[in-house]
Amino acid sequence: MIGAQGNWPAVLAVTAGIFSIVTTEILPIGLLTPIGAEFGVSTGTAGLMMTAPGLLAAVAAPVVTVATGRVDRRAMACGSVLVLAVADFLAAVASAYWVVVVSRVVVGFVIGAFW
Repeated sequence: MIGAQGNWPAVLAVTAGIFSIVTTEILPIGLLTPIGAEFGVSTGTAGLMMTAPGLLAAVAAPVVTVATGRVDRRAMACGSVLVLAVADFLAAVASAYWVVVVSRVVVGFVIGAFW
């Protein structure tokens, strides 16, 4: 247990990453109707924002794990959070529904890569 106190920054970094990813993943659930109205699509079509990342995360997790097995996990975690920030920015400035869906696909990739 010597040096265990030095691990707290790593624990906090992973916690912040998980919080960011889960918030990005789940937050749109309560906003599907207003999002659909904003972009002129049905609530069901807006629901694709929740389905697309889930499906991609399921496929991306094993693929990314195998493909990046030799990459430093810290670099992967930092890279994943950076890509998540780009996807969040893309969704924030989206002027068309397809841009939001693309950003959500990127979120699905990040979910699979981070977990």
